[in-house]
Amino acid sequence: MMLKPRRPARSVATAERSTSGDAEPADLLSRGLLARVRRNVSLWDVLPDPYRPWIRAAVRAGKSLGARIDADVVIASGPPWTGVMVGHRIARALDVPFIADFRDPWSSGTGATWPFPAEWAQRRVEQWEATVLADSAVVCFNSPRVAATAGALAPLGDRIHVILNGSDVPRQSESRPVPNGEPLRIRHIGSLYHGRNVTPLVRALDELIAGGQLSAEEVVLELIGDVEPSASRASMGDTRVRIDFSPHLKFTEVARLMSQPSVLVCVQTERYANQIPTKLFDYLCTGNPILVLAPEASAGWDLAREFARCHLLDLEATERNRNVLGSLIAAWRRGELRQQSALADTRHLGKAPLGEDFVRVVEDVIARAGSVNSARAASLKQNYSPLGATGEVRLRSQQTTTRS
Repeated sequence: MMLKPRRPARSVATAERSTSGDAEPADLLSRGLLARVRRNVSLWDVLPDPYRPWIRAAVRAGKSLGARIDADVVIASGPPWTGVMVGHRIARALDVPFIADFRDPWSSGTGATWPFPAEWAQRRVEQWEATVLADSAVVCFNSPRVAATAGALAPLGDRIHVILNGSDVPRQSESRPVPNGEPLRIRHIGSLYHGRNVTPLVRALDELIAGGQLSAEEVVLELIGDVEPSASRASMGDTRVRIDFSPHLKFTEVARLMSQPSVLVCVQTERYANQIPTKLFDYLCTGNPILVLAPEASAGWDLAREFARCHLLDLEATERNRNVLGSLIAAWRRGELRQQSALADTRHLGKAPLGEDFVRVVEDVIARAGSVNSARAASLKQNYSPLGATGEVRLRSQQTTTRS
């Protein structure tokens, strides 16, 4: 059985805006006190996230349905973290093992670096996270660095498992050159947000142009899906690099563009260094050369360094950036820059093998609980499908999965 919230209530930003109006009590002290009370109440309503109003109804439904189907285990994925809290409470009520699936760090206990707007809210979320980590039979993470950080902050021991996000983007099946009879296309696909930018790449290209190692007509930087082109262009300052902006596209069109011979760009900031950008998995499946703008000590580069077609760029203008791009462009001119077959080296990053890894984790939890016979465990394996979207709560039994 799967429970999933239909829609969020309101965001933390909305909660803060609701307290910013001008109340007009008689004196400023009363006004300030009233504003703080309103702000704290509004903030409580969206902790741990805007799906909070779903908790009570979801827990009631989960307890009832879990008892009816004789659930063996409860699995919850986040964010949103409301789903993890719901799954944890259902598992406790049913007295069955709980598996927490962390697709991002939640709070300080798993290495998150973004605080909540108020100190009391931060402490409360940290308490919720600590309770979930303590009670989970297994905690799954999608990044080895997040798992290592969580393991250092909480006594998780062998309850930690890493299940990467992976990708089902069609694998490139053959090697072919990146065309050098037309401008070299360097593509970033997706929005540039949370401080991400491609300015170091643009600076390095400008320096190559200024040094005569590159003609401005030889390269085009395509930012596909950037929602704020004017802000992105302004952040880059004056440049001789041709930059083309495209709106958001359907994934089928994005997959087609990714699969064309080109150079792809992945950006990861210092703040999110422990996480692996989801698009990196998609990029790897295309077999294209990839520029990874990231800290050298980052989860993204830990994965990318396994592939010779990936090239690290620093997050600031450096000589390394110029040298990497200079070598890449020289290989392109010689006809040696190629899109490679990705059938073999990304097989382990497919959703199916990663899903099988997760099934083995679930089977092990059930076996250790000692409450399920072998026939029922086999039924679990047959019926299980890997978690898709986050924020889901699943109660597993030999019956078919249903959604509420």
